[in-house]
Amino acid sequence: MGLPSFLTEVAQKELENLDSRIPSCSVIYIPLIGFLLSIPRLPSMVETSDFEIEGLDFMFLSEEKLHYRSARTKELDALLGDLHCDIRDQETLLMHQLQCQVLARAAVLTRVLDLASRLDVLLALASAARDYGYSRPRYSPRLLGVRIQNGRHPLMELCARTFVPNSTECGGDKGRVKVITGPNSSGKSIYLKQVGLITFMALVGSFVPAEEAEIGAVDAIFTRIHSCESISLGLSTFMIDLNQVAKAVNNATEQSLVLIDEFGKGTNTVDGLALLAAVIRHWLALGPTCPHVFVATNFLSLVQLQLLPQGPLVQYLTMETCEDGNDLVFFYQVCEGVASASHASHTAAQAGLPDKLIARGKEVSDFIRSGKPIQPVKELLKEKQMEKTMGSRGRSGLPLVQAPYTVLLLPLETSHQDPGARSFFLWLQRMQALEREQDALWQGLELLEHSQAWYEGRLREAQQQQLRLGALGENFLTDSHSEPGSPQLAQIQKVNICLQNLIQGKFSPHPLNKDSSCATQDWKGRPRKQNLWQQQELTRQQKGVIRPKGEMAQPGYPEGRVGPTRV
Repeated sequence: MGLPSFLTEVAQKELENLDSRIPSCSVIYIPLIGFLLSIPRLPSMVETSDFEIEGLDFMFLSEEKLHYRSARTKELDALLGDLHCDIRDQETLLMHQLQCQVLARAAVLTRVLDLASRLDVLLALASAARDYGYSRPRYSPRLLGVRIQNGRHPLMELCARTFVPNSTECGGDKGRVKVITGPNSSGKSIYLKQVGLITFMALVGSFVPAEEAEIGAVDAIFTRIHSCESISLGLSTFMIDLNQVAKAVNNATEQSLVLIDEFGKGTNTVDGLALLAAVIRHWLALGPTCPHVFVATNFLSLVQLQLLPQGPLVQYLTMETCEDGNDLVFFYQVCEGVASASHASHTAAQAGLPDKLIARGKEVSDFIRSGKPIQPVKELLKEKQMEKTMGSRGRSGLPLVQAPYTVLLLPLETSHQDPGARSFFLWLQRMQALEREQDALWQGLELLEHSQAWYEGRLREAQQQQLRLGALGENFLTDSHSEPGSPQLAQIQKVNICLQNLIQGKFSPHPLNKDSSCATQDWKGRPRKQNLWQQQELTRQQKGVIRPKGEMAQPGYPEGRVGPTRV
């Protein structure tokens, strides 16, 4: 331990005897070589012959340091020798001697350790039973199963402020398979774990956290409760669950206790439900040799679709709850029955999810249950589309670039001189312009659809008014009080002919004469100037061109098109 300070004193004495040109020196120790005097290389020491110093033996050059043997370092080699190697040899010898002593008394030491561990376990179990009020269980070899009255979870009761005990009875041939349903966070997993722990503690000789407990001949406890995930296993979570269930299916006997918690949730809902139902039906098919199975699940379809056969072997249990308005109160008490819902929205609210997400989840759930198609939230989609396309506005009111483009454009603001960066910048600007134009087109299309519906409604009203006017004209013609040769009656006949032609979409095939010149005269009989469309139509009729019914073009519409058309 004092070697470093001792070598410092030796180096100071060596420096006094060296040439005045040497500024410093040190004494070092190198295992298997010994003690050496190290001095820095001087500028005048160029060749190997320059390394020679009177009274010193040159050894080697390393990192601009010259290493020598002096009279003092030789004395240290003779006095101390290879110190570190000797120390290691002595330590190795001591360890070897200690191992020999331990191996010579291995049997006695192993027995002492075994007794000490047993004593430690018994003291721990006795201390826990005294401190936490455990009771002594009874072992009954005639009982096939377990009976627990007001059992508790040994760890959960220490962590929770209040703990509700539950009883368990799975002896005999009735209710060998217990299907436990209930809302999320209602205590299903805790109930399964406390049944397994109480049974295990009784079998190892411990008192149990229950008022009374009677344990039968249980040969094994198989569980699918917790999956220890690890990359080193090379297995998915669902594969780990399958391995645990497979061990229970292949090895469980009528005296075994099987605890399955939420099996099937690691894959598709339908596939997981089918596997769970198949496993339970496999055990139910064994009849009286079926193991004692506790299954906790949120697959309510297992009961609603009647996937399990009815019989005395199956017993349905649930965790008692009560709805108080919008709140759900948990009693953590096991009772017979089947849960009506999982109340996942209540658990989501406790976890802090926003109310909008919870309301939307309920809406989608109602759609699925009723078999209706899931309707998207149009307002939310439109809002997101507008934000994505048009961008948001900053404090100055100017439109900002979309978030993905902002990330890309910020680094380019300092590199406009780069041709590649500049072209990429222009490309992004064009993409933004195209998206804004696309959004404007969609909005215009929606406006056109609304306006088209409005114009179609106005057109139908106009046609109905035309029909009413035509009927009015016919009433005038059939009126007995009208004079046959009166000018009013002749004028009404002309108007009626025009209205009928407009309604039927055709004109007279012969040239318009004096009696039917409603197209060339107004209602007072005065000549009226024809427009271009009427002139073309009159010329076409004079040439003998007759259009089929329903294909007469109307003013303001292309040829072959009748009225407004849908976009």
